Amino acid sequence: MAGGSGTRFWPLSRQAKPKQLLKIIGDQTMLQITVDRLSKCRKTEDIFIATRKDLSAVIKKEIKGVKPKNIIAEPSGKNTAPCIGLSALHVSKVDGEAVMGIFPADHLIVGHRAFEKALNRASKIAIEKDALVTIGIQPTFPSTAYGYIQFDSDRKVDKTDAYPVTTFAEKPYLSVAKRFLKSKDFLWNSGIFIWKVDVFLDQLGRHMPELSNQLWKIEKRIKSRKPFTDIWSEILPESIDYGLLE
Repeated sequence: MAGGSGTRFWPLSRQAKPKQLLKIIGDQTMLQITVDRLSKCRKTEDIFIATRKDLSAVIKKEIKGVKPKNIIAEPSGKNTAPCIGLSALHVSKVDGEAVMGIFPADHLIVGHRAFEKALNRASKIAIEKDALVTIGIQPTFPSTAYGYIQFDSDRKVDKTDAYPVTTFAEKPYLSVAKRFLKSKDFLWNSGIFIWKVDVFLDQLGRHMPELSNQLWKIEKRIKSRKPFTDIWSEILPESIDYGLLE
């Protein structure tokens, strides 16, 4: 996902040059670093980039390794649920039973082996359990800059290190963050999700039927190569965390 406006990183980040297109670390943009990271553990031709329409041209020009046809252009930002839903339609068109991973474009991840191991475990659970899986990060301090995921530590999924999610919490006040850290059943929300694309689309239809219906209308427009801006403009912004997963 590379469609954010990067407002929290202002003034370095601008509408036309958001954080994911800045060279914050070294001589590569955050988006290129993300693409390179994923290319080490998955086929580059399977990588899609979802972004705003006004950023799609510069991304096609600047980002190496991703096919231009794999750049998904949103007419406007609508938060993560519509973005992921639109992306799922494109992935489903290539492989209706694919395992789909969702990754923010502005992450710094140290330790490739641990990252790939976590992806493989999450993919295995998604396949075997038809589950919607998210990856949490063990908090090391009471951060007020991250969202949190509460999990049910008494309900381990078989012999895995996965647990059911009970709550998604927005960025908390410091006092609340300290309580989360002390409880030991809260993780930082990475914004990374793994699932089978057909399972996701089915669950979207069950729990977000209005968005699902709008997306299937868009899918018909895409098939006939017709614009879908009018349908997209009617979609309400919603995060995937609260719209579907909670």
